[in-house]
Amino acid sequence: TQQSAAKSKASASAKALSAANSKASAADSSIASAQKSVDQAEAKLAAATQKYQKEQKIAAEKKAKADKKAAKEAKKQKKAAEKKAKKLKKQVKAEQKRMKELQKKKAAADDAKAKAAKEAAKEAAELANQAKKLEALKK
Repeated sequence: TQQSAAKSKASASAKALSAANSKASAADSSIASAQKSVDQAEAKLAAATQKYQKEQKIAAEKKAKADKKAAKEAKKQKKAAEKKAKKLKKQVKAEQKRMKELQKKKAAADDAKAKAAKEAAKEAAELANQAKKLEALKK
């Protein structure tokens, strides 16, 4: 009877051990499945991170290229504006020189006009004087 009880206990223990092994196996399977999901998620994250870094690098390169192009264009426009300003300054100087020359010519013409008027007045006075003398002689 003790033997029968021991057999019964051993059988129960064997069943309990088998159930525990079955549970452990199921847990191992569940852990393996969860690990596989974690590994897949990590792989996706690594791929997404790599893609993001690549896109960031491309964006930075494009920005640097655009900045360089904009700086080059600004430099080109500045040079053109400076060239235009220099040309305009030269034109202004030439115009100022021309104005001075015209003022000199005008002053000379005014002097000549005044001189001619003075000469004409002098001649008119002489002619008037001669006319008076002729009138006096007629009398």
